[in-house]
Amino acid sequence: MPDHDDDVHAEEPEWLADNDSPWKELIDAEFESFLRFFAAHAADDVDWSYEPVALDSELQALSIDAEHGRRYADKLVQVKHKNGDDVLVLVHVEVQGQRDPSFAARMAAYRWRIQQQWGRPVFSMAVLVDDSPSWRPSAHTESLWGNRVEFTFHVVKFLDFAPRIDELLRSDNVFGVAVAAHLRARASRKNPQRRFGWKVELTRLLLDRGESAERIQRLFRFIDWVLILPASLRVRYTQDIRQLRQERRVPYVTTVDRDDLDDARQQGMQQGQAALVLRLLERKLGVVSDEVRAAVANLAPPRLEALADAVLDFRDRDDLHRWLGRG
Repeated sequence: MPDHDDDVHAEEPEWLADNDSPWKELIDAEFESFLRFFAAHAADDVDWSYEPVALDSELQALSIDAEHGRRYADKLVQVKHKNGDDVLVLVHVEVQGQRDPSFAARMAAYRWRIQQQWGRPVFSMAVLVDDSPSWRPSAHTESLWGNRVEFTFHVVKFLDFAPRIDELLRSDNVFGVAVAAHLRARASRKNPQRRFGWKVELTRLLLDRGESAERIQRLFRFIDWVLILPASLRVRYTQDIRQLRQERRVPYVTTVDRDDLDDARQQGMQQGQAALVLRLLERKLGVVSDEVRAAVANLAPPRLEALADAVLDFRDRDDLHRWLGRG
């Protein structure tokens, strides 16, 4: 009998529109914070006076095909062990809410290929952000006629953090905020008003953290990607955040903020509304065709507004095409 967890939120999460790039950006820029938050025992053994070296291009050359349509953020980073040795850290972020029976075998294959290529110790870890509480792959075993090889890897499950939201929000590690944003995105998938409130709360928290402008901008981009809002609430969010910045006299504006302010100023204008809806569609479904762009640009304002509200319910481009085809 199939596990009930297999059916929980089977559709692809709406916050995967930009694939894995926001995860990679945050991990790249905050690798020490990442390792300290998710694998403190490993971070304590690293000599952080040496700058970590990303080996993503080299990792791609070893790429192992995965199930079509799945989304991953794979990282390979070289760090210096406190004993002076170079150590490789393999990070795999699984960002789709479905079980994958080949996951552990693929983790093992990556490790073996990396060791063959570089001949260095490897620390393998998986960050699982799916919705299935019972899916916790952590080992791969092969055996034949008395031979046995077992590979065990470090696993982090985002669902385990769900009872600790308040603690996450108080954490001085940026990944506390990132995990909280992810969990609140999952909890508000069918409740845009709740999502709006949580997004404002997280943004207010960022402005009060006293972090550098660069770090806050990075976290803004991540939160904006995770907590996608319908068009009408995006306008309201932009207005609220602009007021917050003025109250706190924040002297900088993030790239996301600039885009949102531009979109807000264009509300009520057909061209601006179409541009905003297309932006939401591409966040949800990826790059859309020229034909879809033309169809959206020609929609009357009421239909354009209806499309903006329908975006979060689309699971793939077929849903979009059916919606447009209804005229």
